Amino acid sequence: MTRGRSLAAALVLVLFVGDVARASASGDALVLPPAPGARTYVPAGGDSPDGDPLGGLLPAAPDSRAARAASAGAGAGAGDGAASYAALTSTLLGDGEGLEGDLPTAIAFTPDGATIVIAHEESMNLVLFDALTTTVTGVIALSGHPSDMALSSDGVHAVTANHADDTVSIVDLAAGVETGVVPVGSQPGIVRITPNGATAVVGNPGENSLSVIDIGSATELHRVFGMGFSSIVRLTGESGVTTAEFVDLVCPGDVTAVHSNAGADELDVVDLVTGAVTAVPCADFPFGMAVTQGGATVVVAHRLAARTLSILDVATRSITSTVTTSVDLDGRIAVNPGGTKAIASVLNGVIVIDLGTGLHGPVLSTASVDEILTTSDGLYGLCVGYRGSLVSFAGALVKDLNNQVACYQGAVSPVAARGAMVSSHNGEDLLVMTTNGAAGALVGKVPSGPPPEGDRARRVAVTPDGALAVMTDILSDTATIVNAQSGALVGIVPVGDRPSGVAITPDGSRAVVANLDSTFVSVIDLVTLGVTNVTTSTRNSEVAISPDGHYAYVSVVVADGIWRIDLDTLTLDGPKLPVGEMGSVFFGFQQNSGLALGHDGNVLAACNSFDDTVTLIDTASWTVFATVPVGDAPVRAVFTSDDVRLLVSNRDGGTISVITLAGAGSSVTSTLTAGTWPFEMAISADDGTVWVADFLDDDVRRIAITSGATAIVPLPDAPQGLALRDDGTRLDVATGNWSVTIGPGSKVVVNQSGDVTSIDTASATVVESVATGQPPAALARVPGGDAVLVPAPRADGCLRVDPDAGLFADLGGSLAGTTGLPPQLVGAGTLQPFAPTTLALHGFHPNRPVYVLIGLSVLGLPFKGGVLVPSPDIVVGPIPSGPLGAFSLTFPWLGPAPPGTQIVFQDWIADPSGPAGFVATNGLVATQP
Repeated sequence: MTRGRSLAAALVLVLFVGDVARASASGDALVLPPAPGARTYVPAGGDSPDGDPLGGLLPAAPDSRAARAASAGAGAGAGDGAASYAALTSTLLGDGEGLEGDLPTAIAFTPDGATIVIAHEESMNLVLFDALTTTVTGVIALSGHPSDMALSSDGVHAVTANHADDTVSIVDLAAGVETGVVPVGSQPGIVRITPNGATAVVGNPGENSLSVIDIGSATELHRVFGMGFSSIVRLTGESGVTTAEFVDLVCPGDVTAVHSNAGADELDVVDLVTGAVTAVPCADFPFGMAVTQGGATVVVAHRLAARTLSILDVATRSITSTVTTSVDLDGRIAVNPGGTKAIASVLNGVIVIDLGTGLHGPVLSTASVDEILTTSDGLYGLCVGYRGSLVSFAGALVKDLNNQVACYQGAVSPVAARGAMVSSHNGEDLLVMTTNGAAGALVGKVPSGPPPEGDRARRVAVTPDGALAVMTDILSDTATIVNAQSGALVGIVPVGDRPSGVAITPDGSRAVVANLDSTFVSVIDLVTLGVTNVTTSTRNSEVAISPDGHYAYVSVVVADGIWRIDLDTLTLDGPKLPVGEMGSVFFGFQQNSGLALGHDGNVLAACNSFDDTVTLIDTASWTVFATVPVGDAPVRAVFTSDDVRLLVSNRDGGTISVITLAGAGSSVTSTLTAGTWPFEMAISADDGTVWVADFLDDDVRRIAITSGATAIVPLPDAPQGLALRDDGTRLDVATGNWSVTIGPGSKVVVNQSGDVTSIDTASATVVESVATGQPPAALARVPGGDAVLVPAPRADGCLRVDPDAGLFADLGGSLAGTTGLPPQLVGAGTLQPFAPTTLALHGFHPNRPVYVLIGLSVLGLPFKGGVLVPSPDIVVGPIPSGPLGAFSLTFPWLGPAPPGTQIVFQDWIADPSGPAGFVATNGLVATQP
C-alpha cells in the first residue's frame, strides 16, 4: 500500500469510525503527550518565548457551499481565508517588508548639508540619510502621498504636497513627526517655501489654484485661482510607475511668489499677504524658472520654438530684458549667483548663456536633463538625468557623475561640494556625488529607503513542489521569496540592477535571475538564500534551465546572444552564441523577446523580434544550427510536447508560425491566423490545439494547429498571461491594462483594471472570473493545485488567484532552530472526495526525519520549545526530508464528509538546532467545503 493510500485510509478511519490510529516511529522518535479533548486555539496576543508569533484559528466554515457563496465575497486582498466557491478568489502576496522607500518623488539637503531628505509617494514617508555615509538616520510617516517637498531655510520644517489626498503635511524634522495636515485645493503637486521659512506656497493643478499656508499655525491663508499649470507625466511601461511633475513656482522673497502660467503665456506674480495677482505677459510657453541671488530677478526659460529667456524684475513686476537662442529650449534652467550666466536645457543637451550679451556657446551633450542645480560654490550646474553631467558656468562640460540610472529629481548641498539624485522609474536609488569640478565623482548608490525592499514585482517563478515563489523586484533590485501558498515572507535578497527573467531548477534548490542593467546573472540558493553572481554581459533578460538542472541559458539584448551557465560550478560554459536582434517589446508592461527550451532540453529557441527570425541552438554542441524567417515581430515561442514543432507568435503580423524542426532544414511549414497582437501561448497535451492571448482584441483564441479552426473567447480586457491546468480542462488568463488620463486642465488620473478568467477548454466558454483591479504583468501556475500567481507591479506583489482559497488556512506556531528560518507547510487541492491533495514541506533542514501530525482539532499546547498545533490523532513518519530539506506528500482526500469538517496538520523535524532537538512547521487546517 502506498503512503498516500495509507494516509487516506487512516483519515477515513478517524473520521467515520472514531478510532485513534498511531503510526509506529523509528529513528529519531517524536514522543508526544497524551491527546486531550478538542480545544480552541487562542493566539498568544503578543510575544512568545521563542519569538515566533502564534497564529489564530479561522472561524469554522458555514454548513454548506451555498452558505459560503452567500456569506463571503471574492476579490482582491481577501487575505483572511474567506472565499466564494462560485468564483476564483485572489490574495495579494506582497513583495515588501516593513519600512520602505517606495516611489521617491522629491529630494533635498537640510540647510547644514548634513542630511538628505527623500519624500516617497507610495510608502507615504520621508526617509532621512546621513549625507556623508548614505546611511538611513530616520523615517517619518506621513498621512498623505507626497508628490513634492520643500524644506524651510532654518531646517526646522519639511512641507509636502500630497497629490492624491488634497492635503499638505507639515513635518517637524527634529522631532521626526508630522505636526500638521492642511486641506488645500485639488491635486496639490508643487510646493515652495519663502526664504524666511514662514510661508509655504502650494500649487493645486487639479483646480489651477495656489494655496498660501502659514507653516507655524498650519492654516491656509489664501487660495488664489486662475493659475494654469503645465504638467509632465512620466509613464514607465516596464515597472508601471507613473509620476507627474508640475512647473513652475518660485518664491524670490518672503511675500512674493512667481508662477509660470504657460497656458496664458504670462508670469503670475502673487502677493502672499493679500493674495493679489499681477499678470505679466511674456513669450510663448514659459516653463522653468531660476531666482538670482537675493531674489531681485527671476530668469524664465520658454520651451520649444519660442527660443527665449525672459528676465523678470520682481520689484517692478516687469520683464526688463529677453535673450533669444539659436536652438529650441527644453525648459530647465539654472543661474549663477551673480545672475550673469545661465545654463539652459535643450534636446539631449544644455547651452551656457551670457545673460548680458545674449550669446551662448555650443550644445553640450548631457543627454536628457530634468533639473539643473547651481552648486554651493556657484561655479557649476549639476544636470539631473541619466548622465548627471557637471557643467561649468564658464561653458564647459566638466564631467559625468551618474551613468547609473535615470533620475528625475536632484538636490545640491547649500554648504558643500555635494549633490544627490534619486531615481523612481527604473530603480529606487539614492545617488550621492561630489561636485568639486574635475575631481567630482559618484561616491554612493544605495536604496532610497531602508533595506530590505521589494518593489514592483515583474516576474515570478514557483518551485516544482509549489512551496516557494520567487519574484523579481525590478525597482528595488531584489528578489523576494515568499511561501507560495500563504504568502508568508521567506526573505528578500539583493540581486543585480533591474532584475527581470527568473527560472527555478527542477529540484527547487536554486533560482536564476537575469539582471537587465548588470553584467551578471544572480543565482539564489533557496535553502540558504545566499546569492552568487556569474559574470555575463549587460542586458540579461530571459532565463531557461535544462531539465537536468545542469545549465541555465540566459539571453542578453545588447550585443544580442545567449550565455550558457554551468550551475554546478557557477561559471560560464562556452562562448556567448550570437543571435538576431532581440529587445523589449511593448504589451501592458514592457516585455523581453522570448526564449524557449524544448522539453528534452536539446533545442533552444530565441525570438529575434526586430529581425523577424528565430534562432535555433543545439544545446549539446552549443552551436546555432538554423535561423528561420518567421512573421513580423516574433515575441514568444513554445514547443509541442514531442519537440517536433515550434510555434512562434508574431505580434505585428497577427500570426503564429509553425516551424517543423529538422536540423539545418528547419522551416515554417504552416502559418495560423491569430488576431491582432498575439502574445503568450499554451499548447494542449495532445498537441492538437494552441491557445493564444490576443492582446489588442481583448480575447483568447483556441486554434487547431493542423486545420487552423478557431474559437474566440472574449475577455474583460487585454490578456497578459495564460496557463493550462494540469488536466487540460481549464485555461486561466490574466487580463488588464493601465493608462493615465490628463485633464481637464492639468488633473492627472491613473486608470487601471485587472481580472483573472478561467475558461473551459472543451466548450471555449468562461466559467469563472475574479476582478482583481490590478493590471497583470504575467501569469505562472503553482504546481500541485489550480492556483496561479499574477505579478502585479502597481500593487507591489503577486496576486495568488485560487478557486481553493480558504480551504487551507495557516495557523502559525512554527518553530525555528538556531540555523535559520522556520520550515513551512502548505497545502493544495480542491478537498473534493478522493481528489488529489498535497502537503508540501519546505524545510531548510536537509536529510532529517520528519513526522507528519494529523488531528481532528487544534491543541495549541507548548511542546519542545514550540507549539503543538494539532491534536496528534495520527502520526506518519519518520519520512526523510531529503537533501533539500523538502518533500511533497500527495494523497487522495477523504470520501464524502460533512461540510465544515476540519483536519489539522503540522510537521515536526528532528534537528539538533531546535531548542529540544526538534523544529516545527506552522499548523495548517483544511476545511471541507
